[in-house]
Amino acid sequence: MIYSKKNLFLLILSSCLSGSVLAEDAACEKVAPAQLNLAQAMERALQCGPEFQAFRWQYEGQLADAKILKQRPNPNFSYGVSMLNLHPSQYPENRSRMETGTRIDQLFELGGKGKYKIRAADALEVAAQYDLKFNEKLALVKVQHAYFDLLAATQRNQDLRDLSQLNIRAKEVAEIRHRAGDISQFEYQRLLIDIQRTQNDLELAQIELVKNQTQFAQLLAYQKGLESLQLAKNWPTPMQSWPTLDYEKLLQRPDLQALRQKTISAENQRLVGRALKIPDPTIGLQYNHQPVTGLANNGTINTYSIGVSIPLFVRHAYQGEARKAEVEYYQARDQQLRAERDALQVVLEQEKILKANQARHIRLQEDILPAAEHAAKSAEYAYQKGAIQLLDLLDTRRTLRIVRSEAAQIQAEYAKSQVLYRLLIEVEDLRP
Repeated sequence: MIYSKKNLFLLILSSCLSGSVLAEDAACEKVAPAQLNLAQAMERALQCGPEFQAFRWQYEGQLADAKILKQRPNPNFSYGVSMLNLHPSQYPENRSRMETGTRIDQLFELGGKGKYKIRAADALEVAAQYDLKFNEKLALVKVQHAYFDLLAATQRNQDLRDLSQLNIRAKEVAEIRHRAGDISQFEYQRLLIDIQRTQNDLELAQIELVKNQTQFAQLLAYQKGLESLQLAKNWPTPMQSWPTLDYEKLLQRPDLQALRQKTISAENQRLVGRALKIPDPTIGLQYNHQPVTGLANNGTINTYSIGVSIPLFVRHAYQGEARKAEVEYYQARDQQLRAERDALQVVLEQEKILKANQARHIRLQEDILPAAEHAAKSAEYAYQKGAIQLLDLLDTRRTLRIVRSEAAQIQAEYAKSQVLYRLLIEVEDLRP
């Protein structure tokens, strides 16, 4: 989502006139709704998320830096009185009442400094566009990650609550069988321990749920209402095919384009630093006004003068500024080349992670989880009928608890890896 300069300026101006920052606009409700889907969460983050507002302020700051870089030196205006005679009638030989001088001085940048600065500023503006575009996408990825983490935490919490309810019924059956002498004290104590462990896991899951709710609320600028918020289960569908990666096309990704433009800007700044060894003259034009009194044939005398001043590089010739510009250029170029060199490997690594998570997700959802749930139900029924020992029941429950926890976790990991993979392979050219 790219904002034009005019729209962004109007947005900032309206915020300033209302006396509040963008994230605290009246349209941003502080209370979370009862239900929310992924698309609504992303739209809310774009409008009210503090990270998005920070990126847009950063974008405005980058545009301001570019505008400052484009500015050429202003002329200097000066006005002065060179001689003042308060009593000209008493001293006729000093006929001048007052002599004034009006002067304009203008600094001229030589060596192409102005041209290089404009080129550097233009590159900075384009880099700011790319930075804003990629940062907003990256922030949306963060919102989606938080959404999936909250979904997984909610699912784990619900699964453990269901297991706790099963434990309550199992404890009632075990108490009856223990009093009847069907199970030993050792088995009964094992059941109580397993129930306590499940309760501990539930409390840990509740803590994790609160953390995820807090993180999600911060990203969407909600202050309350997250406890009753129900998220739509907008899990991404498994990818059936993988796009063919073209390295040359991959280099058009916004973050890499931004680095390339920053290198171009730094290169022109380096040329400015090199041109600093050429002194910039200041040319001044002065108008002198000398009114006179006394004889009738004496009139006003107006004269003009021109002057040139050139700085003398006696103590230094801006070697420090030139060296700093050289270093900043090489730093920008190295960062760009390193990012371009590693871009394909990062994508291939993320693709491997995505494929592995997808395989784990499918295996858990289609094979392991159904088998664990079926085994747990069969064990519950068999235990109530006295067909299996208590230890066998505890083993199947423990297995179900672990599998459900892994299933929720891997589902979130798969969803997050898919979102990140799409970001890494998405390219867009914003050049005018």
